Amino acid sequence: MPHVRLEVTENMPEAGRAHEFLPGLVELLSGFETVTPSAVKSNLTIHRHWAMGEGAMRGYAHVEVLLLEGRSDELLKRVADTFHLRMLELFAESVRTGQGNATVEVRDMRSITYRK
Repeated sequence: MPHVRLEVTENMPEAGRAHEFLPGLVELLSGFETVTPSAVKSNLTIHRHWAMGEGAMRGYAHVEVLLLEGRSDELLKRVADTFHLRMLELFAESVRTGQGNATVEVRDMRSITYRK
């Protein structure tokens, strides 16, 4: 049930190998307490078309981590901080050269509406 969704604009230097990052992101999430490794799913979307606001960097890499609600704020913050550090490592060239940002969002999935 936990999901790791990675989105990358195709202009990012790392975009061509971003699919290689998925197993490591699954492993990263699987290492947190309350996460069942066999339930973790990940996917990648490479965006060919996107628009950025005036003054923004040219592209982005964004990871969204979705967990079933009920985890503590402390755990959610640790997940966010850990994934942010990993994203900065994985997309270091883009961030360093100003070609794009690396961002993270951790979200709760509502158990009342999630179906498996």
